Amino acid sequence: MSNHESSHGATPLKHFTPAWWVALFRAGLGFGDTFWIGIFGAQFLFIPFWFVVVALVIALDPTRIPAFLLVLTGFFAVYFVALLPAVVITALRNTTAQEWRWVAIGFAIASAIVAVVMFYLRLGAAG
Repeated sequence: MSNHESSHGATPLKHFTPAWWVALFRAGLGFGDTFWIGIFGAQFLFIPFWFVVVALVIALDPTRIPAFLLVLTGFFAVYFVALLPAVVITALRNTTAQEWRWVAIGFAIASAIVAVVMFYLRLGAAG
């Protein structure tokens, strides 16, 4: 199975479509899509969107920045925690990545922990 195929068939899924997101979180994609595109590729969508939103928040009402940062860090915490099981499952299923799959699992765990801690810190700063 190539990295951009569903584990349920040989038909490649188009990236970032609703079916692709469902397959991503259900560990239905290959290890490459789940780790590389799930963690890093998605940032190419999220980060520009958040920059536009923060620019609008600053332009319209800068006092809303703390609330925006709370939503932003909450989003990333939920995303990385939700993605973690899929990374672990696909990494353990993959036998060709050898020790790199353990690096991916460690990186996914660290990403989830950092995102949750950042949300927690932001929550404390907002309260």
